Amino acid sequence: MFLAEKRNCDFEFPSRINYAEDSDCLISSPSDIAVQDLSILFIVDDFGFIVMNDQLQGWILLNASKHICATRICEEESNNDRELLVMYLRAMNLWEADEEDTEGLKILLESIKEKMDPFSLAIKDSIKNIL
Repeated sequence: MFLAEKRNCDFEFPSRINYAEDSDCLISSPSDIAVQDLSILFIVDDFGFIVMNDQLQGWILLNASKHICATRICEEESNNDRELLVMYLRAMNLWEADEEDTEGLKILLESIKEKMDPFSLAIKDSIKNIL
């Protein structure tokens, strides 16, 4: 594989990114890519490039929930409960500062245990994965 040759490199990866929840990974690749014809070249433990026919086709991030965290709220793109999102981000920031301190996450989980909307369910799943 000769990645140094310009004809073998195309850094214009697709903007479409998929999250595979069962394996906790983010994948950016063309939709028509054949799994049996590709290789993954890991440059660190959790990040690698998808290579097919000696050309870069995309990237993959393993253990995505360990590396990606929401840091700001985009009000115009979100129809979700703003107050719940703020509480979640605060609890996550406290937990990131001290991973032994899960009290904030437990309190938030208890406060939304009756909610069944998709946003609340996603937050519950996230918290349960941490606890």
